[in-house]
Amino acid sequence: MKKIIRIPIEIVQLGEEGTHIFCKSKINGKKARGLIDTGASKSVLAKSFADKLKNLKKVSMLDNTTSGIGPDQVDASFAKLKTIQFKKLKIKKLIVGTIDVSHVTEMYKSLKVKPFDFILGGEILERYNAVIDYGDKELRLYPKSKK
Repeated sequence: MKKIIRIPIEIVQLGEEGTHIFCKSKINGKKARGLIDTGASKSVLAKSFADKLKNLKKVSMLDNTTSGIGPDQVDASFAKLKTIQFKKLKIKKLIVGTIDVSHVTEMYKSLKVKPFDFILGGEILERYNAVIDYGDKELRLYPKSKK
């Protein structure tokens, strides 16, 4: 039988903008609120959250621009996480971008929505065959069994 990691999600209505889906995790041992973004190719940390993490290892990448969270491309720096953890699933040495999302945080404040610390992107969702179940309000991840 396949092991399933079941992560509760919070579904938040953003006026006429639609809904955003959030989950909880730990990044390098620190509690974090994640925005699940099926359209994001990579996971990213909010710069404000990245600045709070101790011993965050910065890495350099050839292309340091990213797009998708706003109308323009933004400069990003990159870091290698020790771990990102969802319940019993620990993902080690994941490289993520760090970007300024203050414009999104401001929008959230006006809508009285708690801001996120990171965006959970497609590379993790795809790797773990993620299923977002709106009815049961959970994100299911399916880790591959070790052979």
